[in-house]
Amino acid sequence: MATTPKKTPVKKTTAPQAADKLAVATFGGKDVDTLAVPTYMTTTPSPKLIAQVVRTSVARNRIRRAHTKGRSEVRGGGRKPWKQKGTGRARAGSRRSPIWVGGGITFGPRSRPTKVATIPTKLRRRALSGALSARVRDGKVVVVRFEKDIPVKTKEVAAAIGDNAHGLLLVMDPERVNALNQSARNIQGLTIRSVVNVTVLDVARATTIWIDEASLPVLEARCTIAAKK
Repeated sequence: MATTPKKTPVKKTTAPQAADKLAVATFGGKDVDTLAVPTYMTTTPSPKLIAQVVRTSVARNRIRRAHTKGRSEVRGGGRKPWKQKGTGRARAGSRRSPIWVGGGITFGPRSRPTKVATIPTKLRRRALSGALSARVRDGKVVVVRFEKDIPVKTKEVAAAIGDNAHGLLLVMDPERVNALNQSARNIQGLTIRSVVNVTVLDVARATTIWIDEASLPVLEARCTIAAKK
């Protein structure tokens, strides 16, 4: 009598749990305190929505320099080159035809796109909140308390960052972005963004995220969907 083979049990994989606390550190990397994870950083991320927002932002920010003219834009072609019959030549209606030398280009690159994709504000905020939540689950988000005086020399900034400048995203309040850019713009792997201008693509690219503690309310306003009155 044939025996049925035993099925091997399938191990269930559990999704990583969201952290309850965020580490609060100084600019030099020393942990000084902990902070409860904000509500907008505990949402369930949607990879499909995040990918859609990233693709749209890349397409909108693309600089289209190449441009060709179609048959309606090139010069000439005001009249029929020759009569329809009796010449023995192929019939032609315009000198601007794409098969003529000097005519328009068919399906060439255009600097002005015919349609620019857009993403609703609610979806953009939900994607940003989801991207931050995914980084919090991975333990890659640190709240940083910056001192009043930011180091001026690049060597001092590099020493404070250490080995974290490999895809590091540093979110700052708008008042200090320019000052830190002057000191850290030559450090490879370091990305500096204002909390007002940070995008989903910046969060998705970063391996470690440092957020200024004073910028958390502004970031919350960007990730929260306002309730209808």
